[in-house]
Amino acid sequence: ANPATPNMLGTWTGSAKGYIERAGYRDFSVANLTMSVTEQHDRFFAGTMTFPLANGSTRSEAFAGVIWTGGKSFRIVEYASGHDDGIILSENEIEMVYMDDNDPSFIMLDTLKRAP
Repeated sequence: ANPATPNMLGTWTGSAKGYIERAGYRDFSVANLTMSVTEQHDRFFAGTMTFPLANGSTRSEAFAGVIWTGGKSFRIVEYASGHDDGIILSENEIEMVYMDDNDPSFIMLDTLKRAP
C-alpha cells in the first residue's frame, strides 16, 4: 500500500548555496529562501517561491509541483525557468536541488523548514 500523501501546505524557509556560471560558488545562508505552498490537490501542489539574488534583492516566481509515488520525493517546475528535485526529510523539513540552464546557468542546494 502507498503511504499517505505528505501535506506540503504552508511557508517553508531556509538557506541556499551553490554555483552560478561565471560567478562561482555562492552562499546565501544569510538571506532566506521562502517557498509558500498555497494549494494542494492530492499529490499536486502550487505556490510562490521567493529567493535572494546575487545583488542583494529578491525575486518571486510561481511554481507547481508533484510528489512522486512513495511520498518521499517531489519535482517542481518554476514558471519562467528552472526546476527543483526535492526530498522530504521529515514532516517539516525538505531539501531541494534547483537547476536552471538559462544564462547564467546555476545549481543550488536549498534546505527548508516549515514552521509548525
